[in-house]
Formats: sequence, structure tokens, C-alpha cells
Amino acid sequence: MRRGVLVAVAAYTWWGISPVFWKMHDVPALDAIGFRVVATMILLGLIQAKRGGLGDIRRMLGDRRTRLVLAVSGTMLALNWFGFVYAVNSDQVLQSSLGYFINPLLSVLIGVLVLGERLHRIQAAAIGIVAFGVAVLSFDLGEVPWLALLIATTFAVYGYLRKRAPVESLDGLTLEMVMLVPIAVAYLVIRAAMGDGLVGVSVPGRDVWLATTAIVTGIPLICFGWAARRIPLSLVGVLFYVNPTLQFLLGAVVYDEPWSSGQTVGYVIIWAGLAVFALGSRRALYQDVVHGVPADHT
Repeated sequence: MRRGVLVAVAAYTWWGISPVFWKMHDVPALDAIGFRVVATMILLGLIQAKRGGLGDIRRMLGDRRTRLVLAVSGTMLALNWFGFVYAVNSDQVLQSSLGYFINPLLSVLIGVLVLGERLHRIQAAAIGIVAFGVAVLSFDLGEVPWLALLIATTFAVYGYLRKRAPVESLDGLTLEMVMLVPIAVAYLVIRAAMGDGLVGVSVPGRDVWLATTAIVTGIPLICFGWAARRIPLSLVGVLFYVNPTLQFLLGAVVYDEPWSSGQTVGYVIIWAGLAVFALGSRRALYQDVVHGVPADHT
């Protein structure tokens, strides 16, 4: 449990500061995603070849259920990448932050309703506080935050599918890229044939940047997939707030995106809810593990 929490926090911290990387070059979101998929596939292919895992990948591709689950999870991942990169490139890091604030609520909801995970009373109250804070943020925005909802929904579904997929994190991510890479290559080729896109246009600094997208993508996803299989999905969801908090600080402080007093109130409410959740989780873990008291008694 402790190791899973530490690995999850490491992945979320990495994602939280990743807007700095994606703002280095002004690349259209779909082009960036296409190269991201290809570069990640190459990196994972090399890793699997080194560890002798290519045979296992071929075997898992032969299982229909595994292919179906990872095809859907890969699609969710690609849509999430698009929403995030588009938000960063269009100076909407705060909207991306809102999406990732909403995401854990959906993860908790899936964990409770679909996986049968139980929330302790204090944890349930904390989730209610966080939900109210998210509502305040959405109301202050003055419109339906479609981009934030896209980011939130796709990653919540991705987390659920990866938890249910009968494969470990590295193999699962490799299989997802195997299914996405033909689409990515076709898109990049079509863009090049039309005289657009980045294929065939060499800019040394940007070329290195595109190649390193594999590292920026692969490491946190492997960590996330590993942690998601070892800790409750509700805990995966709440720990995730490390990510949007860091994104919020980048958007508001570093990139000086406009924000209002209403957003301040919303974030304060959310952080208060997280403090309550942490308190409830610690108390519940102490009683369940040390005293053997059922969770509902907290």
C-alpha cells in the first residue's frame, strides 16, 4: 500500500509540472499526439525487446478480451492527451487543472458504484466538500467547461479500465500503443502528403523535443498503471489532486492566466476537502489494520 501511494504521487507530480514541457514548442495538438504515440511505441518496443517481453505481447494480443479492454483504454488515453495538449497550447492550463480536479470525483464514483469499494464516513464527507468546491469553480467559469469535462471523463475511464485489465502496467501501455500507432502513423503520413504537419520538416531543437515525448509520456503512465493495480481506486482518485494543484500553480503564478476570487474560493474548498479525506483515511487505516474494526465504524 505504502509503495503504491508513493509511486502514484510520483506520477502525479510528474504530470503536474508537464505543462512546462508541452509549452516548449508551438505544435498543433493532433500532430503532437501523433508523434507522442510513435515515440512512445519505439521506446516501449526497445524496452520489451531488452527484457524479452515481445513474445508475451504477441500472446496477449491473441486474447480477445485483453485486446478489447486495451483498445478502449488506449482510445481514452489518446483523447485525454489531446484535451490536455490542446489546453496547454491554447493557454488554458487552468481549464486543464479544473479537468483534473473533476477527474478524481469520477474515479471515486466508479470505485464505489462499479467496483464496490467502500468509503468511510469522513471520506464520504470529504468527497462532498471537494465536489462542492468543483461546482464553485465551474459556476465561476460561467459556462459548461467542455474541455475540462473531456479531460476528466477520459482519464477516469482510463484508470478504471487499467485497473480491470489483466496485464501489468508496462505490458498494458505497450499493447495500447500497438493499437494506436497505426492510426498515428496514418495521420502523420496524410498530414505530410497534404503539405502540412511536421513530417519531413526538420527543426533540430523541436526534433529532440518530439523524441523525448516518449520519456515524458511513458514513465508516469507506467508508474500510474503499476500503482492503480495496488491501491483502491478511490485512493488513486484522491491522491490525483497533486496533479491539478501543481497545474493550477503553473497556470496562475507562472503563466499568469486570468483567474478570479471565485476560483480562489473554489480551490480553498477543494484543498480543505482533501485535508479532511487525508484525516479520515489515516483514521480508517489505523482502525482497520491495527484494531480490525470494520470500516463503517469510523
